Amino acid sequence: MSGMMLNSDNPYVSRLVDSFTARDDKAARKAVTEILHESGGRSLSPRWHPLGFFVVHLAKDREGRRYSIHCWPEHERSTQDPAWLIHRHLWDLESMILAGELRDRQYSAAEDVGSEADGPLYIAESADARLSILRRTDRRVALDDLGAQDWRAGTWYRIAANRFHESIVDHDASCLTLVRIGERVRPNSEVLGQEDAPASLTYAARSLPLRQAGEHIGECLRRAPTGR
Repeated sequence: MSGMMLNSDNPYVSRLVDSFTARDDKAARKAVTEILHESGGRSLSPRWHPLGFFVVHLAKDREGRRYSIHCWPEHERSTQDPAWLIHRHLWDLESMILAGELRDRQYSAAEDVGSEADGPLYIAESADARLSILRRTDRRVALDDLGAQDWRAGTWYRIAANRFHESIVDHDASCLTLVRIGERVRPNSEVLGQEDAPASLTYAARSLPLRQAGEHIGECLRRAPTGR
């Protein structure tokens, strides 16, 4: 997911960071709009993510934490095949719902449990800015379902790096989130795979013109609550 991000000296970034820290979704929506307008299409590079949404990396704050937009446009996805949605990140993730809603289901995992495992563990590697590879490891995982929760515009949630999870947005719905991530706690993201799958799978992320991404984001924001 290439493209330069704005740094903390930018006044729009300061407003973005402040709104996220305060969990003020109204101010965050305004800050996101300002940053997209400020970029002028020169530095931001939206790309589709293997899990179906597109990502726009926006900015980095003074602590090195990165802020990105995740957008699931209505009736449009670009999900890897096979669609393995259950994964865990290589960092803690915080997410503010700016528009729409999603369902997030979290799992706890026990490794090396032999034949009782739910499936093989794959690691995600980035070959370059647009190419990601899933590689099968010799590890297996068994998952305990910790339950699902629905998150709507104006809410905020956190996913610890040790948690497997999956986020689902209905295909006929849209969702826009502002995400903040911190330092890495493991070398790679991890994905729960299937028994009969190949040893490696490749996903080539399609780029998305900033104008088109802006239109999708703008449509989501027009549907966002106005009374907050």
